[in-house]
Amino acid sequence: MKFPSIKSQLQQQVSAAMLVLKQTQTSNETIGELIEPDRIRLYQIGNFTAVCYRCAIALGLARHYRLSAMEIACQLRDAIAAQSVEFQFLVRVEASGWMEFHLRDRAIALWLEQLFVQHQTEQFDSGEKQEISANLFPIQYAHSRCCSLLRLAHREGAILLNRPQEYSPPWIWLDPISIPWLKGEDTLRFEQAVEWQPIARFLAIADAIAAEAKTSPTQWLKLSTDLSHALLEFERSCRIFGEVRRKTPELAQVRLGLVAIAQFLLGWLLQQKLGIAAPVEL
Repeated sequence: MKFPSIKSQLQQQVSAAMLVLKQTQTSNETIGELIEPDRIRLYQIGNFTAVCYRCAIALGLARHYRLSAMEIACQLRDAIAAQSVEFQFLVRVEASGWMEFHLRDRAIALWLEQLFVQHQTEQFDSGEKQEISANLFPIQYAHSRCCSLLRLAHREGAILLNRPQEYSPPWIWLDPISIPWLKGEDTLRFEQAVEWQPIARFLAIADAIAAEAKTSPTQWLKLSTDLSHALLEFERSCRIFGEVRRKTPELAQVRLGLVAIAQFLLGWLLQQKLGIAAPVEL
């Protein structure tokens, strides 16, 4: 399955900026291998109210150029800002030369919408059973809760599905066709920090899919467990129905959009990576 990885996108942006640096500055030795996107180390910041990464690549490049790490980082920042890309980052440079990348709200909304669209079109078959000695019921339960919430949302009129009478997903959304992730032009509609927890798990799963050949069964299990916990905590803390649906229907739709993406990913993980059924109800 192809799934847009923010980390991979950022690695490519940094790699392209390094190529610009190479063309404009004289290096005392080859840096060809350093420019390869997969070799650029990014560290996701544990921040549940933003999508942020840190990178020390400028410190390593300072050994190859007659520039300080901060000067190199500033040149990389400017080269990244000049790129025409879908996923735009705000880049901050520290005096030490470390770089910090903050994914802009519009880019997060674009990424989430891509996941939302994919969840309605992607088809997958059950994978082979893998030998993992763990209780998978909490993951199956989280998947079934997602399905229950989506069908309830259809009955309550929060969303309109094309075939709610069908037992299993995917269900195509007829209304809204796209999710109103943003309020205004540039601000995400989220109101609570807990709404970011599923998003952080989506990011981790997307990165694992991008490096699927290197991801072990144990790692898939952890990713599945983390997403199930995040989804259930999100459900406990964030209301969707009742007053929220009546007074702020767009917020209810945004939260249901997160539920739909979580249902899709949990179903894929259960069937493809854990080799077990993804029940619609328990």
